[in-house]
Amino acid sequence: MGYQLIETVEIGSGGATSIEFTGIDQTGIDLVCVFSVRCDNVGVVKNTRLYFNGQTGGTYPIIYMTGNGSSVTAGSTAYSFAGRMNGAGSTANTFTSAQAYIPNYASSGTITSSIESAAENNATEGLLFMGVQDETTGGPLTSIKIQTSDLDTLQQYSSASIYITTAD
Repeated sequence: MGYQLIETVEIGSGGATSIEFTGIDQTGIDLVCVFSVRCDNVGVVKNTRLYFNGQTGGTYPIIYMTGNGSSVTAGSTAYSFAGRMNGAGSTANTFTSAQAYIPNYASSGTITSSIESAAENNATEGLLFMGVQDETTGGPLTSIKIQTSDLDTLQQYSSASIYITTAD
């Protein structure tokens, strides 16, 4: 199996409220979205959202586990949750790194993704996240949007790339 880069987006000067990929190539087996993000929220971390096919409301069942270096929490929720994003209150120039693996993304119906992310604040903590999210899109995955829960501005140099897996 091989990986083929489809597109990369990097946030420029002034920031943006989201990173979005549209018109996603449908020729792959699976889809991988890798992102490195930081927002301007004054807090240490903000919830990261990952939306498919323009759906930003409704329920997206997710089962997750988080860890902060001293404890582990498991849970579930009905909203899009892709871990925590470094905010302006975290260690300078640190970005959350994350990956979403989306098998069979070109099929119709429910799209399941496995998501892993890590945010750090050298002064106090490191936050790890692992989750499985379902979104019923009614069709193949054609777009992905990454943003915070409060539409904070993603800072310059935040970036994301999408890859398809191929049989080669």
